[in-house]
Amino acid sequence: MATFSSEPWGGQWDHRMTPAAVSGPQRLDVFLLGTNWQLYHYWWPRVGGGQPFGLESLGGGWLRQDVSAVRWRGRLDVFVVGPDAALHHFWQLPGEPFQSESLGGRWRNPVSRAVAHGSGLHVFIIGDDFQLWRYSTQLVVAGSLTVRPFELEPVGGGPYNPGYPWTGNRRIAATSWGPDWWDAFVADNDYGLVHHWRRPDGAPSHELLARRHAQWIDAASGRRGRLDVFTQLEDPDLAPRIGHLWQNPGEGFRFEALEYYALGAAPPAAVTWGYPRLDAFVPSGAGLRHHWQENNPFDSEDLGGVWVNGRAAATTWGPRRLDVFAVGDDHQLYHYWQG
Repeated sequence: MATFSSEPWGGQWDHRMTPAAVSGPQRLDVFLLGTNWQLYHYWWPRVGGGQPFGLESLGGGWLRQDVSAVRWRGRLDVFVVGPDAALHHFWQLPGEPFQSESLGGRWRNPVSRAVAHGSGLHVFIIGDDFQLWRYSTQLVVAGSLTVRPFELEPVGGGPYNPGYPWTGNRRIAATSWGPDWWDAFVADNDYGLVHHWRRPDGAPSHELLARRHAQWIDAASGRRGRLDVFTQLEDPDLAPRIGHLWQNPGEGFRFEALEYYALGAAPPAAVTWGYPRLDAFVPSGAGLRHHWQENNPFDSEDLGGVWVNGRAAATTWGPRRLDVFAVGDDHQLYHYWQG
């Protein structure tokens, strides 16, 4: 197992905010909301002298919400809920400055999750009606970087517990293999884990995966039909644990508990550069824990640091390359990388 290197990227960040990290070949972009309510963009590599990374503000007025971002066909697309409760969209084409627009709506949930694959981009968010909604767009023509206007449709809400609307403070996780091929996961108000999906040959469907207390989920997909979901599980009869659910093509979900999680543990961050490799990072007061598997049972290691209530984001631009970002107890952004 190759070792990780690490470096501070500075700043004074609220460690409860989750960075949004995306990557392309030899390129990293990280988005964070500052304590001054401005949206900030780090990028690497930076051309010129000084720091190896660049940092810019994309403007203020945001209510300390999490940010969602994707790198898609060379585009950068970023989503954040504003003080007007509308979803706002920033985007950047190669060599151009960021542009922005409001996508409207009134969203109770400050957390959105964007995913893209092929010609399709999807953004999942929870509304004031407690339903899960999906914004979607496609490229105007193949090979272009121009997209069609976003469309909005309801996905649904709490089918197994209709009397318990979904809360707005639980993580949404999603993966996609195309315009009409997506999977979204949400923890509902009694902490059950609900899976919604759509395939090109059918209408949206859903299922309840777990009635346990499922918190702070993340998901990854290394090949078509393969799904991996990580969550923190709180069971009254068991100590809190990190849980892994997975599904192979044509099969149902299976479950395993990885290990007990430490005090102050935060949402897992999942990433894959392709099946069968799978990595998950869990920050806590006991250090940044790294779990991985590749044609073998999960192994784990401690990457150090103190991350009480911290949040992490993980990304990869190809085999053997991993980049992880987290805000430490000293409020600096830290970068771990391998490969």
